[in-house]
Amino acid sequence: MLRSGRPWTLFSKSFRRSETAQFLLDTLNDITVLGVALGVGLIIGLERGWRRREALPGSRAAGLRTFGLFGLLGGLASLIQQAGIAGVLPAAWLSVSVLAVAGYISETRRTSDVSLTTAVAAVTSFALGATAGLGHSALAAGAAVVVALLLAFKERLHGWVAGLSAPELASGLQLLLISVVLLPLLPARAMGPGGLINPRVIGWAVALIAGLSFAAYVAVRVLGPRRGLLLTALLGGLVSSTAVTATLSRCTAREPHAGSTALAGIVLACSMAFVRMLILLAVIAPAVARGLMLPLGAAGATGLALGTLAMWWARGAAVPPVELRNPLDLPLALKFGVFTAVVMALSRWLATHFGQSGLLAGAAAAGLADVDAITVSLGQLVVDNIAGARDTAVGVAVAAGANLLTKATLSFTIGTRWLGVRVIGAFCLMLGAGFMMI
Repeated sequence: MLRSGRPWTLFSKSFRRSETAQFLLDTLNDITVLGVALGVGLIIGLERGWRRREALPGSRAAGLRTFGLFGLLGGLASLIQQAGIAGVLPAAWLSVSVLAVAGYISETRRTSDVSLTTAVAAVTSFALGATAGLGHSALAAGAAVVVALLLAFKERLHGWVAGLSAPELASGLQLLLISVVLLPLLPARAMGPGGLINPRVIGWAVALIAGLSFAAYVAVRVLGPRRGLLLTALLGGLVSSTAVTATLSRCTAREPHAGSTALAGIVLACSMAFVRMLILLAVIAPAVARGLMLPLGAAGATGLALGTLAMWWARGAAVPPVELRNPLDLPLALKFGVFTAVVMALSRWLATHFGQSGLLAGAAAAGLADVDAITVSLGQLVVDNIAGARDTAVGVAVAAGANLLTKATLSFTIGTRWLGVRVIGAFCLMLGAGFMMI
């Protein structure tokens, strides 16, 4: 009996040890979850408490401690709900909502401040605490940081909104309409002669390019004029490096002494065109973006170094105004959409019928006019298995070179000869650095 009972004794002890270990692990997990739930409330409460830091004690409906308790309550309610007691989480959410509304009414009567931000932040703290309690601690913590930043950047965000004009706001809403409502309705199949046109793909490409341009355009409008040449040129390059080149070149024709400043702005803006191409390719064809990371990165870095050097040389000079059109201006957007559709159809036809030589010829021709349309077109060829990543990467490099040729011609013809020669020299160095990395 002793020998037969010993294995059972060892097993029972092992079982009890495993039970104890599991209990300890579960307890530690619950403590961690509640810690995160408390933390998310404290993160949001820290900002709310700091904003009302001059208020007398007891005059605020909610501060650091209250927000922390809201987050902790959300975590506790989630854990209790998962333990099998139904209805705890909705009841707790309703209670917090009632308390937040009561606090809002009390503060409104006392201060005449009708802002709902604190009440909404309180309910959000509870919701994020509950999210942590449901097992999504990383998501809850990240969201709490984002909420705190939104609250802390109140004045800056309001200033950005105030800096937008009515047409720019309407353009942003139009972009959302196109991207969210109209784009999913476009046919996602090959159409037209030879099946060269896919409306969904074309619409998606146009929305991507227009969205990137518009985001940079808004940044220029809000930040650029107050931040000097560097930021204006960099953001302007993300909107349209061609427009920056034309504007600054034309400025030197009227004011020759602005040549150094214009040179710096043009080179910096054109450097950002390489960054823009990498962003587009990373979204459409990551394989091509990886293959071009070094060539385009080297060209862009060389341009940034040259532009910074020219800016240092021109330090103290006035920054010429940069004229940029809203990329979502309806006539401009329609023209660009048609151009993109033509470029995508033509590049597909050339690659299908003439192989690499046709692809490179189309890239060079389209790059003279605009590098964005041909970039997304070539990336889509890889996605559709019409061209290889290597051939497409060479095509993008050729298009970039052709586009720099157009900008150099602009600076030479509508600007001064002094500017044109130096822009051409800078572009040659940028292209040389890029092609050395291919």
